[in-house]
Amino acid sequence: KRSGTVTSVDVSGAKRVPGAVAAFSRDDALRDLVAAESLALDDADDLLLWGVGDDVFVGCRVALCVGTSDLAALAMARAVRCATDGGAGGAAALTSAELKAALAAHFSDDGSGKGRKLGLRRGALRVVDDHVVLKTTSSTTTDDRVVLKTTSSTKTVSGAFATPLQKHFHMETHSARCVPGEGSRLLLTASTQDPTLTQTVTASLLGLRAADVVVACRRAGGGFGGKLTLHLPAATSVALVAAKLGVPARYHADRRDD
Repeated sequence: KRSGTVTSVDVSGAKRVPGAVAAFSRDDALRDLVAAESLALDDADDLLLWGVGDDVFVGCRVALCVGTSDLAALAMARAVRCATDGGAGGAAALTSAELKAALAAHFSDDGSGKGRKLGLRRGALRVVDDHVVLKTTSSTTTDDRVVLKTTSSTKTVSGAFATPLQKHFHMETHSARCVPGEGSRLLLTASTQDPTLTQTVTASLLGLRAADVVVACRRAGGGFGGKLTLHLPAATSVALVAAKLGVPARYHADRRDD
């Protein structure tokens, strides 16, 4: 759900918290580094930080707080002030072209035709007269909790339906630690299922060669797919702090963060 457009991000209060080391918003110290970079190479809207002018929703990261302890960093984060326009005028209705582009982004181009995020076959969702329609060829009879049924080839679907499908979630929370090495080199230890992607994305965000970022993973921590890309904010943030401040940095999420 869209919460509005960011009008300001104030980290001055965070810098006055006892134990504060540094606090960054996207539009000040990070402007030259990650202003428009994406964490996921195939998902341009997955930013490390959102800033002024960006449309945001609950959960968007707007500041990076560095403290001498977990409690200090948490207190700093609570002192950050982010203002939005409150979604003035409401969220603008999407055009057919925008809807089609959004759907296209959720399907892989590897020839399989399977939805990368939605789990649907290519062509199952279509845009007709500025509405998204679900195309199916048979009625649903396998589970009485599923309330979506259709007998014709195409129906416009609204409301909600239940499904016995489940999405796996990682067992251990996200964590990462980065130690600056010789020159611009970084030793990044992350709980990840894809060390190569972690190396590539981190190097891209920091403007380094991939060879300058060494990624180690002792244990993924029960990933189940949850640490393929979702760990990237943790990994890149500690690498950013280590690179900018020249000191070791670590991040350990609690379950609420995850």
